[in-house]
Amino acid sequence: MYNKNNTLFFVLKHPAFKMEFNYKTTLIKGLLKELVRRDESCKCIDADEIKVFITNKIPPYTKEQKTDTIPFYDEKSKGDFKNLAKDIKLNRLFESIREIICKKDD
Repeated sequence: MYNKNNTLFFVLKHPAFKMEFNYKTTLIKGLLKELVRRDESCKCIDADEIKVFITNKIPPYTKEQKTDTIPFYDEKSKGDFKNLAKDIKLNRLFESIREIICKKDD
């Protein structure tokens, strides 16, 4: 994705992605406008037009700026739930989940 001359370009690798993207362009435009309105740091994605194209080549500027896009979410649970499982295997599974949650809090 890049912004040029007030047009936001999305570069995709597969025709099916392009077809789906074109189907949802109006929704995407609305969501991007709302995002820019709520967060000043997102002004770089504000554009009047959205265009999508397919390529097999990765532009050189994206190779340098490659970042991890997997979102990170904080654990909301504190592990203070009742384990009512009667089955031993299921009971142990819930307790192992509780241990993982408690370790994340530390």
